[in-house]
Amino acid sequence: MSTQPLKDKELEVEVADLRRRLARLEADDVAADTISEFCRRHRISRAYYYLMKAEGCGPRELRPGPRGTGPILITREAQAEWRRLRTAETAQQTPT
Repeated sequence: MSTQPLKDKELEVEVADLRRRLARLEADDVAADTISEFCRRHRISRAYYYLMKAEGCGPRELRPGPRGTGPILITREAQAEWRRLRTAETAQQTPT
């Protein structure tokens, strides 16, 4: 790495990159996902999510805020539980 100080533009680019990387790290620390994030993480469509929800097979949901007016969130614990249940269900359906 060069010992010369970074030029102003280079410094701005470096700071912007560090901010983006920090935002990604902070997002990974969140203990819950929105429905869109959950669907993206599990590679399913929102339509399939709502179909599972209607059939009683969706993950537990959390609606924070006063009187439950916040966005619907799915905790990482609820996601893990949902995956365990779906895995067990698939294992029962698979012929041996």
